[in-house]
Amino acid sequence: MPLRRLLERQKVPAVPHGFRSRFRDWAAEETEHRPEVIEAALAHVVGKSNCR
Repeated sequence: MPLRRLLERQKVPAVPHGFRSRFRDWAAEETEHRPEVIEAALAHVVGKSNCR
């Protein structure tokens, strides 16, 4: 389920803009996980245009 839809269902007055980017930055800076693991946690396919 997309984060936007989850927030709407839970009646949370927030938008998901930036969550994905912030998570990726945090994971890269604060954990020792490989970039492939971080992207997998975001449900990205490594090698797609949305990955660095």
